Amino acid sequence: MDNLLHQDTEEVETVLTNRNEHGDLLVFGSVTRDLLILFDDFSHGSQQIYRDDIKKAFNSIQLYPSTAQVEEMLLSAHECCQNTDLNSLTFGQFAFFASLLKKEYQERNITFANKEGSLIVNRKHSPRTSKTALPVIVNRSILESRIQILPSALFALVIIFNDVISLLDHPNVQVFLGGACNPTTWRKEIAIPILKDHCITYFNPQVEEWFPALIEVEEQAKQTAELLLFVIEESTRGLSSMVEAAYVAGSGGPLILVLRELPETETAIAGETLSASEKEDLNRGRKFLRDTVERVDIPVFTDIETAIHCCAKVIKVGTKITNLTTDDGAQPVRLADISVDDSFIAAKEKYDDYNSGGSGKLTLNEVALAYKAFSGKALSQDNVEMLSGLYESDPSKIRMSFEEFCCLLTEMLSDQPQLNYLNSLFNIVSGTTTNFINWLFNGGPDILHEKDESVFERDIFLGGSCGRSTWREDVAIPLLKKQAISYFNPQLPDWSMKFLGIEAEAKKHSRLLLYFIGNESRCVASMVEIAYYIGLGRNVVLCIQNFTDGNLLDGVTVTGRSLLDYNRARSYLSDIANRASIPVFDDITEAIMSAIQEIKLSSRESET
Repeated sequence: MDNLLHQDTEEVETVLTNRNEHGDLLVFGSVTRDLLILFDDFSHGSQQIYRDDIKKAFNSIQLYPSTAQVEEMLLSAHECCQNTDLNSLTFGQFAFFASLLKKEYQERNITFANKEGSLIVNRKHSPRTSKTALPVIVNRSILESRIQILPSALFALVIIFNDVISLLDHPNVQVFLGGACNPTTWRKEIAIPILKDHCITYFNPQVEEWFPALIEVEEQAKQTAELLLFVIEESTRGLSSMVEAAYVAGSGGPLILVLRELPETETAIAGETLSASEKEDLNRGRKFLRDTVERVDIPVFTDIETAIHCCAKVIKVGTKITNLTTDDGAQPVRLADISVDDSFIAAKEKYDDYNSGGSGKLTLNEVALAYKAFSGKALSQDNVEMLSGLYESDPSKIRMSFEEFCCLLTEMLSDQPQLNYLNSLFNIVSGTTTNFINWLFNGGPDILHEKDESVFERDIFLGGSCGRSTWREDVAIPLLKKQAISYFNPQLPDWSMKFLGIEAEAKKHSRLLLYFIGNESRCVASMVEIAYYIGLGRNVVLCIQNFTDGNLLDGVTVTGRSLLDYNRARSYLSDIANRASIPVFDDITEAIMSAIQEIKLSSRESET
């Protein structure tokens, strides 16, 4: 890997061993040598690099995987190699993933901003970035002092009028302060003072009591804003904000996101203690949001102040959001849409295929066969002599572990032409992934058109309510089978983050996304992904049901603040769908029949 490290390796070689504690050879050339030096720094002298340091290590060599990609690495390493720790990678695993990412970056000509900011795209400042601009502060103080004497409906109209007038008076709003509202104080205590210091205009949508009519006012503010900041922290459910942020990410809007998960300790929101299952649902929704945002190469922040300063840099300097660096306090992401575990699994399968003796190690002849099966290239005589010299052994006595095989692949494939390598790799992993997805989504022959040759092609993705919900097997699947419509069914007994990338691939290759947001489940993650795919312009059909007083979830009645929060998020989602001319139903059968009609219509159009 050319110039991965810029340090004096001669000083390090005296203390760096080329083998691990199991005797595995780790260095097969300059690429693995440099990576091992890096690995040793971030593993703190141990034999593993842990979750908290994995991104840091990749970032140090200008590789920027997403959170979901790191999860894929850890899970595939654990499943393929029986790692005792789900939170770490060995050197061979780390090196393999590093070489894979680097090749993908080279193929797509991914470049990065350096410390001097050479990739910063400067632009002429419009009046909205003028240093003389005054911050926009929606003045509600007089109105709020009279809240007790105004009927609620009239008060709502007055606030809306006040907001619209403010927008008319100050059309050049630069930052929309979206995200968590009451009882949060981050706008007043952190965001607004920093923005004022930079003479940046803003719109503050925070009100004492929210009502649906404010959606239109906020929408106007978002349309005029140059940058949309969303803060989703741990003191609120943040449901509506997650829906909005996902839509902005999908539609390519100028988004800066601060995202914090709920703590493992007991959590209360507006005096309501969250159950373990609700907390799990809310954090799953946050994970989905992080993944959707990172898939469009937008960094996700955890610190509000850092994010605000990055807002200022984007507005005043003209830095692209995707060009914010670790020097800015951002966590850059590149190519989050690619799967990183397929090739690793394929390498392990090829290794196992040629382990004829079942000893767990390959002879040199078996290594050559596995290498050719994986890469499409044969080991040369020079390669064999090189290996013999490295092992200081007769070629017939060489035995190679999978850890060593990963290191060999890292070294050997670093100089291989990218196109040949990727073509060969695609032929290997496509069959592996196809078989797995076929099993995962129950894509048996009874739901496939005869003309379908790829498991990646389906008519409808059945998203939405899972858990105890039976709408798929009771209603959707019988109707789809009757009409010979193929489908993906993502419902699993036990869902985990390892399926996130697989589901994304399934949605990518479905002609229509059908979602049922029922009133028997919270559907937090589903609402997030729906908003994202609407933003992307995907073909979507929705069925949304609101909660009512008396709804039971996990044996607890949904009332008070939770009822308001979940229905508000559904209102935001419906509004987003309506603006995009997406059909929204409240009856699941009607929604399914509408989806079927859309598929049939598009099929007829494609045939003409």
